[in-house]
Amino acid sequence: MQMCRLNRHIFFLVLILCPIFVFAQETEEEEETLPEDQEGFIFRPTIGLGVGTFTFMGDVGLYNKGYHPTVSRMGYNLTVFNPLTPEIGLNFYAIFGTVSSSERSLTRNLNFQSQIRTGGMVLSYNFGHFLPEKRFLEPYVFAGIESFEFLTKTDLYDRFGNRYNYWSDGSIRNIAENDPNAATAMIIHRDYHYETDVRESNVDGFGKYPERSWAVPVGIGFSMNLNRRWTLKMSTSMHFAFTDLVDGVSDASLGPRQGDGKNDRFLYTTTTLTYDLQRLGSSKKKKEDGMIDEEMEDYLARDTVDTDRDGIPDFVDDCAWTPKGVEIDKRGCPVDKDKDLVFDYLDDELPTPKGNLVDLKGVTVTDEDLYERWLRYSDTTGKYVVFETIREDGYFGYTTTSKPKTTFVVVISNEQKSVSPDELRKYLSMRDFKTVKSNDTIYYVVGDYLSAEEAKVRQNEIEELGISTEGVAQSSTKNTREGTQTTITKIPDDKLPKNTNTTQPHDKDVTFRVQVGAFTKPVSQEVFKDVPGLLVVKGPDGITRYYSGSYKTFGEAAEHKLKLDMQGYSGAFVVAYKEGERKNLEEVGATLSEGTKSSELNIDEKTDINKPVVDAGLVKYKIEVGRYKNDIPTEVLDMFLDLGKVLPRRAENGDVVYLYGEFSTIKEAEAALKAAQNAGLKKALIIGDFNGKIISAEEAKSLLRQ
Repeated sequence: MQMCRLNRHIFFLVLILCPIFVFAQETEEEEETLPEDQEGFIFRPTIGLGVGTFTFMGDVGLYNKGYHPTVSRMGYNLTVFNPLTPEIGLNFYAIFGTVSSSERSLTRNLNFQSQIRTGGMVLSYNFGHFLPEKRFLEPYVFAGIESFEFLTKTDLYDRFGNRYNYWSDGSIRNIAENDPNAATAMIIHRDYHYETDVRESNVDGFGKYPERSWAVPVGIGFSMNLNRRWTLKMSTSMHFAFTDLVDGVSDASLGPRQGDGKNDRFLYTTTTLTYDLQRLGSSKKKKEDGMIDEEMEDYLARDTVDTDRDGIPDFVDDCAWTPKGVEIDKRGCPVDKDKDLVFDYLDDELPTPKGNLVDLKGVTVTDEDLYERWLRYSDTTGKYVVFETIREDGYFGYTTTSKPKTTFVVVISNEQKSVSPDELRKYLSMRDFKTVKSNDTIYYVVGDYLSAEEAKVRQNEIEELGISTEGVAQSSTKNTREGTQTTITKIPDDKLPKNTNTTQPHDKDVTFRVQVGAFTKPVSQEVFKDVPGLLVVKGPDGITRYYSGSYKTFGEAAEHKLKLDMQGYSGAFVVAYKEGERKNLEEVGATLSEGTKSSELNIDEKTDINKPVVDAGLVKYKIEVGRYKNDIPTEVLDMFLDLGKVLPRRAENGDVVYLYGEFSTIKEAEAALKAAQNAGLKKALIIGDFNGKIISAEEAKSLLRQ
């Protein structure tokens, strides 16, 4: 259906453009005999075709704060522009495209997609009163009026006809959460096929409201004059609609669907290539009566000027810019004795043998040079790719170090020491407990204080609860080329304040955390580096558990779990600790949704090792066929070319890793590995790819529970 609509749009554009281009050709032919410039209105149409993106701002999607590119959709525009004055122009246009938005939360789950067709006109102003007459870049602003149509649909059912039911645990199921048969519900996924007409479904009782309205476009842009006729324009415009029903939701909607009462609007950003049909009335030829116009008189007055002072007037000088002292030929151009098309004063190889191909410096290009250039042109391996790394501050390259951030913490223990189950639960009960990696050792610490005295007070509080500590330490964090590095340095007791009064212990409250995963064999923290507030704890059972965040209420933790679900961590679940014990969620006042079994949320420590960790679609197997810091050996490059579809990726340590294929199962990857080894790449191995991060094959299996 989408392809059919696209074909109709293209057919419509062709019908419009064909007569315009024919008219342009006729205009050029007529210009040969038309009279000189006429006074009054100038008819000088410019046509353009462009492509851009729509970003919707309305009730669905909370106005899409930040305008993330994933909420943008493609659009196409046709324009016809004519200047009214040198500074002001009138532009007629048509735009076709799609706007869309989705939202997920514990209370509201809405989505829509609408086909937009709009036509209108705007007046533009190019600041010609203030800018130089000859300019390559030309900024402009514009505003106008337009009419548009919209056809809004929503995605309510999957491809098998199951209606989406959004549960409070973040999943989508085929049965409602409060249904008596909720225990048999199956998890389903959105297919992003918008099959339900919003107006026809009439959920809010709006009836057959018109799916057309008016809007006011206001925008800015700039144009680049490529040559006398072709111009590239880039612009962005906000379209303020006179309706609040583009997404099918308004302040009159029912229940959680209710909007905020503001009219909808959408942002359209486009790049348009325009063609100037030339002003009617301009003449390319001189008048037939032989009279000399003002332009010719000025030209003849300059025919004795010799800009480069080489003895040949500019009027007949083919190279009026010749540098001083350079030998010239009869045409006024620098001599080229070896006829290689590079002037002698710029030629690094004199003479060049006749018939040799040369570069821009006049040096012969060998067969080896041509072969290397062909390799660069046909490169599929990334050997000739120039990598640049962007720092977080937006600049290219790395700084060697940054000013370290220093705080004070209480060190309880570290992963290398034996910790009992009771001690571990006490640690997790403290809301300010976290783990810090320093010099390949993971330390168990509490707090993050600006002074050693505050840390000492906290140490006394912890020890009053019966938890032993190792002392107060200084935590220094700095950013280096290798990433963020933290150093833990313990402070001797004699260097700490002696008299520090403790406050009322605050560790008797409930602490909610979100457990992301549990593994018998620890995975690299790089696997979960996009998980905020990551906490890594190895228990006495030998299982390493990964937690995220620390919250006072179940609602806060549930919201955080939902965000992790949307990142792909579908196995995440909420756990609760209080006074050194792990509690069932009901015991600490967490209210479970109707139809949700306690066993579905209260995962036992003995069974969490079997719970899926991430969405299977986020983990792929690939074949690492090479890893190099410098150039690839020629023989290896030939093997890459034979294998085909080998792509480079920059590793954390700066190496360039070359990867082949993408597979969903380990069996498919093993077959591809055998093919790579048969091609001569004996050191090839299977690796994992999780959310764009390179991980080991074993880590990929752990995430998939294979």
